[in-house]
Amino acid sequence: MIREQYEVGERPKVKVEQVAGDLTVSARAGATLEAAAPEGARLEVRQTKDAWLVICTEDLDLVVPAEAGLQVAEVGGALKIEGLRGALEVGRVGGEVELRRVASARVEAAGGDLVARQVEGDLRVGAVGGDMLVLSLSGNLEAGRAGGDLRLRQVRGAVTVEAGGDAHLDLEPPPGSRSRVVAGGDLICRLPEGASLRLTVRAGGELRLPEAEEKVLRRGEATVVLGEGEAELELAAGGRAWVRADQGGEVEISPEEWGAYVASKVAESLEGVESVLETFGGGVVEIRASRLADRVGRAVARAMRRRGRGRREVSLRIERPGKRGAHEEERMMILRMVEQGKITAEEAARLLEALGEGR
Repeated sequence: MIREQYEVGERPKVKVEQVAGDLTVSARAGATLEAAAPEGARLEVRQTKDAWLVICTEDLDLVVPAEAGLQVAEVGGALKIEGLRGALEVGRVGGEVELRRVASARVEAAGGDLVARQVEGDLRVGAVGGDMLVLSLSGNLEAGRAGGDLRLRQVRGAVTVEAGGDAHLDLEPPPGSRSRVVAGGDLICRLPEGASLRLTVRAGGELRLPEAEEKVLRRGEATVVLGEGEAELELAAGGRAWVRADQGGEVEISPEEWGAYVASKVAESLEGVESVLETFGGGVVEIRASRLADRVGRAVARAMRRRGRGRREVSLRIERPGKRGAHEEERMMILRMVEQGKITAEEAARLLEALGEGR
């Protein structure tokens, strides 16, 4: 293993010009830049007039100061960046892009999936070849097209994005904002209780909307005003479009939403485990909760669709987050049994209903 270390100051500008393999960037307090690559790689780290320049012909592990400004021009494999508080600009990445606990970020193109968690500012993305998953974004999301599915959870700013596949959205459009989401497949969107926005929805299939005093319906299109209509949200789906504003308590969900629900529950559980491991293990053990949870959710959704062919659609009743009773452990056990294929959706529904009656 080749290892190099440099004193660069607490707020350096770092330019990664090219990495042929995977690039992992970890940010931490201090003023040191560390680079590690496999034996036989050509690793170049040098100071130019305005920045520290990095080039590597193999995989590269890079440690930079947390306040550094980072530019990544080209990565042949996957890219992972964690803990960076400085400005972040990413060019073209051949594989997956994963961002975690970063400030505002710009990504030109990702050949694989894009996963972003705990972004404190705006996120701007060009093209994504695979799925796009954004969990906890405090700013705006401006993106081009994701070739696969789209999942947005706890997004508190304006959103502009298009997905070739399905879209599962959990949005909180702020007053005065304008958002637009287009999905080639089905679209499911949850809005917070008391949402104030003007909602326009177009769908190639079934259309479900929240109750509202003002509603205009046309063939395959509807306009709904919720609250004072302080924000604008436009949704379009090639398949079905289901939108609802949560009212708390229990609500019915469909089998198509079940996978997303399972994924959110798995993520919540694993994120707690991650926090403990980071506290006691110094980040040595990594779970990648969001990626694992998303894959579990998609697998459950596929299994549900296979089971449901030629049968009546199943509705499940679950408790909304923030209204958990004393049976959380039992509910998680039921979800795991569905994931493992030990019980069907109908059986899970009956078990969840029994738990609700037992409170």
